[in-house]
Amino acid sequence: HTDLLRAEGEINFPEKWNQICENADAFIIDEGHNFRNHSSSRYKKLMEVLNGDKQLFMLTATPINNSLFDLKDQIDLFTGKDEQFFSAAPLGIHNLQAYFIRKERALRVSTGEADTQITEEQAREILNNDDLFRELVVQRSRSYVKKSLELENSKRKVIFAKRDAPQVANYSLAKIYGGLLDKIVRAFSSQRPLLRLPVYSLYDKNPDTDEYIYFIGDPDDDPEFAMKSGRQVQVVALIRVLLLKRLESSVVSFQETCENLILKLYSFIELHDERIATRWKNQHEDLLKKIVKGKGIDFDDWDEEDDDDVVPAELKFDWTILDKKLFDVTAIVTDTVLDLEQLVEFMEEIEDFEPEKDDKVNKLIELMQTDEDLKNEKVIIFTEFQPTAKHLEKCLKNAGFENIYRIDSTTKGDRGLVIKRFSPYYNKTTPEKLKKKGHKEIKILISTDVLSEGVNLQDARLLINYDLHWNPVRLMQRIGRVDRRMDPNLEKLIIDANP
Repeated sequence: HTDLLRAEGEINFPEKWNQICENADAFIIDEGHNFRNHSSSRYKKLMEVLNGDKQLFMLTATPINNSLFDLKDQIDLFTGKDEQFFSAAPLGIHNLQAYFIRKERALRVSTGEADTQITEEQAREILNNDDLFRELVVQRSRSYVKKSLELENSKRKVIFAKRDAPQVANYSLAKIYGGLLDKIVRAFSSQRPLLRLPVYSLYDKNPDTDEYIYFIGDPDDDPEFAMKSGRQVQVVALIRVLLLKRLESSVVSFQETCENLILKLYSFIELHDERIATRWKNQHEDLLKKIVKGKGIDFDDWDEEDDDDVVPAELKFDWTILDKKLFDVTAIVTDTVLDLEQLVEFMEEIEDFEPEKDDKVNKLIELMQTDEDLKNEKVIIFTEFQPTAKHLEKCLKNAGFENIYRIDSTTKGDRGLVIKRFSPYYNKTTPEKLKKKGHKEIKILISTDVLSEGVNLQDARLLINYDLHWNPVRLMQRIGRVDRRMDPNLEKLIIDANP
C-alpha cells in the first residue's frame, strides 16, 4: 500500500506504476485496514486506480478498528461508493450507508457504549450472523485451520506459537520524576488547569459562569460553530493525553514534547504580538537556543540584533492570524505566555535528570539480566515514541548488552536487511549466510511501530511492550510479529542452531 505514495514523488516510478495500473486485472492488498479512512490521500489514490473495474482482494487481521464504518470504507473501494451495489437478490440492500448506520446503532445499543471505540470481539459478535459480512469476508482463524486439517485427515503439519499470559514489570514514576508529578497533576486539573492551551481551545468556557473566555463573537453567525468548538475540545484532550503518554514512556520523550510545544506556542505569540514575543525570547534565550540547536539547526551566529526569528520556518506551526472581532487576542496571548512558563517549569524539573534514576529502564535491565529466557534468547522491544527508542538503545548498551539494533522512522539504510538480521530463518536466509556477507545477527531489536505490521519476526518468541499504544489493535499487531504460524522445518533449524 505504500506504493501509492511512492508513485507521486519517486523518480522513474510513476511510469512503472501507470503501466501496472493499466495492465493489472486484480489487486491484492496486504494490511488492508490501512484503507479504512476514505478521507486519506492514499485511499483517494487507490479509488482512482481501481476505477470500479479491477478485482480486489484485501488481507487484514483487523478490518475494524474504530467503528463498523471502517469496513464500509473498505467495501466502497470495489463498489465505487455505489450505495445500491448490493440491491439485487439475495442481499437486497438498497442503501449501503443506511445499512451500516443501522448496524452501528445496533452495536452501540447492544454494548451500551455510545461514544467509545468498539472492540473487535463486539464487532464480530454482531457481524457473524450478517448476510453481507458472510458474503464478502473470508475468515480463517487458527482454530479453523486446525479443525479443517483434522477433518481432511491432512498430513500437513501446521503449528502456531503457544501463547503465555503477559507478565507485568512494576516500576515507579515517582522515583523517576519526583516533585514534577505533583506539578503535572495541578497543571492538568480538569476544572482549573494551569496548562490551559488557549491556542487550541479558542471556544473554551469559564466553568463557573459558563461564559466564553476568549470568544467574543456571535455563535449564530457561524453555521459550523458547534462543530468547531467540539473539535477543539477533543484536540486539547488529545494534546494532554499525548503529554501524559510521553511522560509515562520516558523522560526524553516527555522532554521532546515539551520542547516542540514551546516552539509552537512561541511562534503563535510571535505572530500576534511581536513585542511580547521579543521580551519572552530575551528572557529565555538560552533555553530557546538549546531547543532549536537540538533540532539540528546551527544558531552559533544568532544574537539579539538579528532580524531572523528564533524559531526556524520548518519548526513553526501553520498558525492563522486571529480576527480581533471574534477573539480576545490579548487574553489568548497572555494565557499562552503563562502556558510557556508552565512548560519551562517542567523542563527545569527534568534538566538535570540522571539516567541511573530511571526506574523504568532499570526494571527493564534487571528483567533482561535475570530472566532466563531473556538472557538466552532474542527479544523485540516495542515503544510508541522515537526518543524513547533512542533512550533504550543507549541505556542497554551502557548496561553491557550487545548485538542491539534500533529501528524507527528515521532509520537509514535497508530495513529489510535489519529484519533478516533479527529473524533470518523466516526471511529466507540463515545466520551463516548473513555472516559470509559481513552482517552480524541481531539479538535485541528495539523498534517503534514501524515494524508492528507486515513483517515476519518469529525467529524470536519474546516481545516486550515498553509502553502501551492507545489502540488495542496496534498491540495485537505488535504481538502478531512473533505470534504467527510457524514452519516445522524452520523451527527444527532454529532449535538445532540454538540448543
